[in-house]
Amino acid sequence: MLNPRRILAAAALIAFSTSSFAAINNNAATYGQWRNTDGQTISVGADGVKQYADSADECRSMGYKMTGERFKGSELISGMKSSMGYNQDILRDVRDAETESALQNNIKNIKRLLPLIKANQSYAGIAMQCGDGNNELIFIDNRNAMEQSFGGGETYYEHYRK
Repeated sequence: MLNPRRILAAAALIAFSTSSFAAINNNAATYGQWRNTDGQTISVGADGVKQYADSADECRSMGYKMTGERFKGSELISGMKSSMGYNQDILRDVRDAETESALQNNIKNIKRLLPLIKANQSYAGIAMQCGDGNNELIFIDNRNAMEQSFGGGETYYEHYRK
């Protein structure tokens, strides 16, 4: 016969293990391949974003971290509008074709994403920190996601569809 103390200890160990080793992404509807408008894919599973995990070794010395997050719609909208205004302002003075193209693409992505975000909602996402840069994949719904990439004082947005 099992000792009640052993049963309690085993139950506590199982509960501790389950919560300690829980997956980063607990939303099964987000699992799978997501594709941006340029045809690039990002893979999402229980352990988070594969491409973010692939950066772990190179980022570890700079402070790597991948976490599940919640994002307020009102804050996303505010940040996107601010980035779009900033991009439009500096676009006038840009003389480099590659930079000009990146800024125009960012403005186009923001304009495509803004109508999908509701100010009064919050959105689940997966964030990765690598040194002073950040990437956040935010799930707008089961078919649309956006990636915010921060680094060097700039924020870039990508629209992904499942």
